[in-house]
Amino acid sequence: MDEQFKIKHLEFIQNVITRLSTNSFLIKGWCITLITGLIALSLDKQKVIILISGIPIIIIFWVLDSYYLWLEKIYRLFYTNEVASQQSNLNLDITALKKKISFLPILFRFSIFFLYLILIILTLSAYLFLLTLNSQ
Repeated sequence: MDEQFKIKHLEFIQNVITRLSTNSFLIKGWCITLITGLIALSLDKQKVIILISGIPIIIIFWVLDSYYLWLEKIYRLFYTNEVASQQSNLNLDITALKKKISFLPILFRFSIFFLYLILIILTLSAYLFLLTLNSQ
């Protein structure tokens, strides 16, 4: 019975990790869709203000995506600790583990930073294109 209890507990943790990674994937998709739409709308209407509003949106999605990855890494560490543990309890508290993994390095991981940097560069390129279009 105790072994089944531990397996069920590990499944709970794995489900949390899966949800976090799914949310991270969805955030990337929503950000790309939203920024692409803003660029298309601003080029169609030739409004620079629409593009400028895209930069804070990218930053918000970037921080949110990094937060989900940070939580995922914490839960992966929690999962590893629970596998090694001899005790079985349904405690999913990760408060103590949050201090072990820093958020800032995750914010600037290549896999996350590169995507949002490209979106910022794309938005700024469209901004410069609109400025040259409006100055003519």
